Amino acid sequence: MKPGLFLTALTGLLLSGCTLFIPQKPRADIFDTGLQQDFILVMEHQEITRMATIHMPDGYQSSGKYPLVLVMHGGGGNAGNAKEMTGMNTIADKNGFIVVYPNGTGKLNNRLLTWNAGDCCGYAQENQIDDVGFLVSLIDTLVQRLPVNKKKVYATGMSNGGMMAYRLAHDRPDMVAAIAPVVATMALNEISPKGSVSVLAINGMKDQHVPYEGGIGPESIVKQDWRPVEESIMTWVRANHCDPVPVVISKPTYRIDLYSSKNPFYEVILYSLYEGEHAWPGGKKGSLIGDKPEPELNASQIIWDFFNRHSKP
Repeated sequence: MKPGLFLTALTGLLLSGCTLFIPQKPRADIFDTGLQQDFILVMEHQEITRMATIHMPDGYQSSGKYPLVLVMHGGGGNAGNAKEMTGMNTIADKNGFIVVYPNGTGKLNNRLLTWNAGDCCGYAQENQIDDVGFLVSLIDTLVQRLPVNKKKVYATGMSNGGMMAYRLAHDRPDMVAAIAPVVATMALNEISPKGSVSVLAINGMKDQHVPYEGGIGPESIVKQDWRPVEESIMTWVRANHCDPVPVVISKPTYRIDLYSSKNPFYEVILYSLYEGEHAWPGGKKGSLIGDKPEPELNASQIIWDFFNRHSKP
């Protein structure tokens, strides 16, 4: 990274009410060591201090225009947890995009954080935190201060984070070109997307937290009556004007349903893992007691390959 850009971004963020920090202690040669690849953005939104960890890809150049991928942690997690679980930094370094891991909110600052995805979850939902507004402000700030291609902004997340990705696309389809919820379903009382957004969903058919067929998960902490995965998918099939009859690709351990649209900008894809549980396929367990990820799929690479095919018109 060139020092000039980093300092310019820092100055601009300070002037706009945001503060940019490097977690490591300042060093004279910091721009030559690669330590600046990961830094934290601290910003105020509706009188609440919000944070996001940002990773710049290997070989980053200030003259480029980079895709931006938001990765949202699950309920009870945080940005660091999402980074470790998904391994998205490795995918970003290989493919050249910026990754942002925003934090939800909670009573314990950086622990046990949740997102207000509508009917879920926890502190964020109970206090009606404006997480859609926060994510919109975060995206706008990064588009203004970093060399981001605003037509190639994407959102993914696990569980409550995936539900938040669904809500962001539902409420503000103008902000993202595509989303990829993992082990999630839509958690809104009333569903009426305000526009078209391409969707890739990955769900485990043995998920006991957010059941594939809907209902209350036997192992769910929130005891929410979840919407079936198919219902969420068909919402976006209609919103994207896709053929309601998918092309089905069957594999030994999973199935892919492909819903195509006459509009080349939009499509809907569902990966259904036959033995999949509540975990990020190909990643790490979200916690010591979390479900074991299915090893057959590298969800992060599949998600990026999907994102990379899509941009805003």
